[in-house]
Amino acid sequence: MHLRWLILKLLKDSEKTGYDLIKTIEKESGWKPSPGSIYPHLGELNKNGMVKLREDGRKKIYFITSDGLNELKKLRSEIINIFDTVSRRVSVLDNFFGHDSRLSEILPFIAEQLKKGKL
Repeated sequence: MHLRWLILKLLKDSEKTGYDLIKTIEKESGWKPSPGSIYPHLGELNKNGMVKLREDGRKKIYFITSDGLNELKKLRSEIINIFDTVSRRVSVLDNFFGHDSRLSEILPFIAEQLKKGKL
């Protein structure tokens, strides 16, 4: 789910090649997905109509479709629910153990940014 969400999010911003996606993810996260993970996801997203591609010489340039935008909204909602759940649990643990990890502040902030579409 994580890589699928990243691909759709990046394609929402602009069309990209698979190589562009790898480089952008690496630059923004420090993690470099392999071509063996990116291209199967792109193939599946294309097969399911969430992305389309156009060819420019040997390059395959991917862009998001309206179905892809709907899937991105669905995935974002699932991620928000995960952050909300984790936030509540961390808050309970902070209160129980008396630790001030600030996670109970950070996680709701991240969830709010997701809801606003900033992440």
